Amino acid sequence: MKVLAYWWLNVAIILMMVVFSTQEIVASEVAVDPLQELKGSFPDSIKMNVGGGKSIEFCPDNTCDYFVAGKNISLETLKDFAYLYVFFFSDYFVLDEWRNRKESMAIAKKILSKPDYRDCNKEEEDAARCILRKLAQTYKIKLYFVRYDESKRNLVPEDIFAKTAKSRLKKNPK
Repeated sequence: MKVLAYWWLNVAIILMMVVFSTQEIVASEVAVDPLQELKGSFPDSIKMNVGGGKSIEFCPDNTCDYFVAGKNISLETLKDFAYLYVFFFSDYFVLDEWRNRKESMAIAKKILSKPDYRDCNKEEEDAARCILRKLAQTYKIKLYFVRYDESKRNLVPEDIFAKTAKSRLKKNPK
């Protein structure tokens, strides 16, 4: 009788482990909006246009990184592009603390690990560079620097290839 009770206890534990691990797998597969995480640290800093052409504007101060793409890109892909650019290459000083947050890096890693981007299987920053360049070419994504002066919006085209050529991340000394 004790053996049977012990056996049932083991079966119950194994079933609980399977149920909880399945829930973790499902939770990890749920799509995360990367810009929501960015908005949490920089409220009111993101504007999106999802009309004919899609665009995302990230403005942590009176200047912005502005990403513009045509109709044939999904909003999810443009969000991935914007997040990876802001995380790895944008040169706003206010991003340094945000980049060091576990949540921010986890989302960057989640984007980098998407099946659509696996052909850029490299070290994280190099993978981000590869993904950004391929997406920019495939979807004709344009990058602009935007400054708002005296209620006037000034756009300056930027070269995505040049902007992603150099590392913006500070390397941790080992």
